[in-house]
Amino acid sequence: MSRNNRPSQRFLCLGLLSSSNIQNKTPIDVTSALAQQASLLLLYCLPPFTISILHPTLNSGFADQNVRTCQKKHVGPIKLTLKLNLPDVTDNRHNDFLYLFLGCEVEILNVRPEFCKEYVTSPSEEDLISGKADMAAVYYEKIDVEGHHFGPESLQVKTAVQHLDLTMQILNQKIKDSNLENQLNVMLFSDHGMTKIQWMEKVIELDKYIDMSDIVKIMDRGPVVSLWPKNTTYQKVILRVHNMRVYSRQEIPERFLYKKGKFVSSLTLVAEPGWFITKNKTTLPYWKNDSGEASAWQNGWHGYDNEFLDMRGFFLAVGPDFKKNVRAAPIRSVDVYNLMCWTLGVHPLPNNGSWSRVEYLLNGSESPLQFGMLWTCSMGLLGVLLEFY
Repeated sequence: MSRNNRPSQRFLCLGLLSSSNIQNKTPIDVTSALAQQASLLLLYCLPPFTISILHPTLNSGFADQNVRTCQKKHVGPIKLTLKLNLPDVTDNRHNDFLYLFLGCEVEILNVRPEFCKEYVTSPSEEDLISGKADMAAVYYEKIDVEGHHFGPESLQVKTAVQHLDLTMQILNQKIKDSNLENQLNVMLFSDHGMTKIQWMEKVIELDKYIDMSDIVKIMDRGPVVSLWPKNTTYQKVILRVHNMRVYSRQEIPERFLYKKGKFVSSLTLVAEPGWFITKNKTTLPYWKNDSGEASAWQNGWHGYDNEFLDMRGFFLAVGPDFKKNVRAAPIRSVDVYNLMCWTLGVHPLPNNGSWSRVEYLLNGSESPLQFGMLWTCSMGLLGVLLEFY
């Protein structure tokens, strides 16, 4: 299917941190949020080891979220792709609006989006009232927050999905009222799934097995922990710990697309589903009140092995470029970027996505897929998600 000389469309991208059980989009690595997040992955279409985020001055890894510029060549998110495809656009520019996407404020090769609303925990709607854009991206995390606090099967998650459903109905009506049904593509996707945890009981306490003074550095807690021990013999010790897998840098599964990263730790610990790794559980936060015992702070989590079905996300799409009444075969997180570029009529930068996995979703292509239930997002019908709770 040729991409040349096709009319450019607009699209709205909704990134949902979701605990949905619709399983048709596979994360590409261990499914932690920041590495998997749309701002770093879905809008880049590159696995973490390829992006290799560095401190711009020290040439080392970092966790500071206040970096505002990046000059790394040959890679970049969809906002950079738009700016580098100026010949495809009649007015010599593309407008891209990013709302609450982490990293949209970062300047990449002197490129910034037309509009960026930096991520905040309590957003307002005032910036969404007016304005025109070729691409708009909205990051919504309510389902994720409730899933973490109360568990993916909780009433709170169901209520959050119902609120989203109502919002989508309103959006659907506004699209109709504005006569944009044949001009606007809408994509909804999550960056990971979620599973129920019992971190009051299923906790792996590392200090019970190793002397923490012999650890040079430990990063994170939860399903995946990075460990830099002084003594390599610790690997043999940790290998005897139940309910988690221990990988040296060379042993990390290829499917994680992670082992080639410059700053990967000596040992990577990956918990079995439902288990939580930490230094000691007394360091974990708990909900506390005067009327009873402390309770778990979190009841849902993600970041486990990407072969675990609960870690899968979902992808829904509707618009003039997409087929209707189609149930797609599984795609991967890095594949979404190519669909974004197609709907915008721009040429994608070199990336790790597979065009063959997504081409058949588009009008005019052959369809090596299963027809069945209505799985495209018919806007106000997002309520189908509620059947899974």
